[in-house]
Amino acid sequence: MESLASARFPCAEDTEKKIVWQTRQTGTLDSTNPWTITADGTSIRFNVEKSENCGGDNAKVQKGTAGATITIGAAPLKFDFDLAGRGQLRHEGFDTMTVKLDYKTIVATARSAGGGRSCGEGDLVVKKFGTWPVTLAPGSVHRLDIRVEMNNGQDHRQSFYHLDLYFKNGRTWLVG
Repeated sequence: MESLASARFPCAEDTEKKIVWQTRQTGTLDSTNPWTITADGTSIRFNVEKSENCGGDNAKVQKGTAGATITIGAAPLKFDFDLAGRGQLRHEGFDTMTVKLDYKTIVATARSAGGGRSCGEGDLVVKKFGTWPVTLAPGSVHRLDIRVEMNNGQDHRQSFYHLDLYFKNGRTWLVG
């Protein structure tokens, strides 16, 4: 039976936005949470544990989900994001990340590049859908959901999936 862990991360609130993350993961052996989130909630990363066949201890299928509730303050904000990471190079598309906005719209995907190299790692193949940035209305509440799936328990050395969120008020991109 796989263990299931869950955590809630209330992030720093400012007058422009509030971001609250909730995370879950399965298939991890380490007692630490594989999700890391910055204090302001604008950056989140899923770290994949090293696979048994690549010198690590984990032969399980690792998966994670994270959901952010984003509450916009009194002024509209432009919203954008970047997605990046490293994935195994053995099987194309075996490891994936999907990002959805407001529960239904897939706004980005990332997948392992493949190439037949056991225990090899490389940049993810990232696709962003739609026109970015988008404007989030004053007082609106949005949901950003992430699903990360390693579809086998092999070939991971230093894999990770990373998402950065950006907000712009007027002419200035708000960092952190």
